[in-house]
Amino acid sequence: MTISRPERDSDSVASFAAGLRELRLGAGDPKLLALSERTGVSKTVLSEAFLGRKLPTERTVAKLVEEFGGDRTAWVSRRAALDPRYGAASVAVTASAAAEVPNPGRRFSLVQTLLIAAVAAVIAVGGTSLFWAGQVGKAAAVIEGPELAAGP
Repeated sequence: MTISRPERDSDSVASFAAGLRELRLGAGDPKLLALSERTGVSKTVLSEAFLGRKLPTERTVAKLVEEFGGDRTAWVSRRAALDPRYGAASVAVTASAAAEVPNPGRRFSLVQTLLIAAVAAVIAVGGTSLFWAGQVGKAAAVIEGPELAAGP
């Protein structure tokens, strides 16, 4: 049974986390590593969200609920109601904004990200090496120049 709409009776961060755990179980109880790779949210943040140690960010909630097939607007609204920084008026605004914001999804997988980082590192090292090799060549020409000009 998948819970797509969150419960609001006597809501707290702990009950919010319990609801997220139920949603996760309904989605087949995926491992944190798999969830992290699919949502782009770190394993630590996911663990804290499921344990109720702290209120997850709106982005984290939206990513998880979408992954589990829940009602994104309802969960984001519930999360906003639990956040002490927001008042009741902003909860309605946040809920309507969550419904309107398109989710582009994750752009790159972890492997693609690491590959891009490795290529960028190789380019940086190669470019730096070429730059310094050119500087050393110029310095050598300057040093050798006066000696050759003086002659025997």
